[in-house]
Amino acid sequence: GPFALVLAPSRELATQTFGVLDSLSSALASEDRNVRLSGVHLVGGGVGVREQLSELGSHGAHFCVGTPGRILDALRRRLMSLRGCRLLVLDEADRLMDSRFEPELRGILDSFESQRQTLMFSATMAPRLASFARSALVAPVVMHADRAGVGAARIAQRVRVVSADADVLPALLNALARTCPPTLVFAESPRAVDELHEELLRRGVRATALHGGRDQTERDAA
Repeated sequence: GPFALVLAPSRELATQTFGVLDSLSSALASEDRNVRLSGVHLVGGGVGVREQLSELGSHGAHFCVGTPGRILDALRRRLMSLRGCRLLVLDEADRLMDSRFEPELRGILDSFESQRQTLMFSATMAPRLASFARSALVAPVVMHADRAGVGAARIAQRVRVVSADADVLPALLNALARTCPPTLVFAESPRAVDELHEELLRRGVRATALHGGRDQTERDAA
């Protein structure tokens, strides 16, 4: 099993975190021959869990990065163990507190067999997150990295108020015409994303859609 387990709410974020850790471990190993890292492993959807964990089972790893559902599945099938895990990292912990993830998160916490250090990273401290921290952590310490909004101080922010849903698309098309691509557009639901995506394509706008309801091939292509 891994020495450190990093949980992320989506495969895309887990893949990004895995890439950073993999680069860091390779750099450390190349700079100092005394450093012996046994690897970084990604455990997420889209690929067979046995394939992802084959090397982990035989050689172990310093870091394992994955999504809660896939990690819990691997634990229940005894494809991995947290017996030697000493560090748990919850990335975007506010999203991991979503009702979809909390049972899986509790199951993972129950799988630890020894003491661990837990790090939770979140842009917000919602009541649900604070409650989870009190129940799952021992004497937690809260650290604020910076004042909210400081990172966006140099970003120009503009708001356009529209009076009805029918006015949203013309306003969006107008904004897209005045903005250098690429542009990232958020919608409130997967259905809204698909509807907007289809409408943009009908109007000749090159666009792609990305949300959790799409299969892994479509998400990778996006």
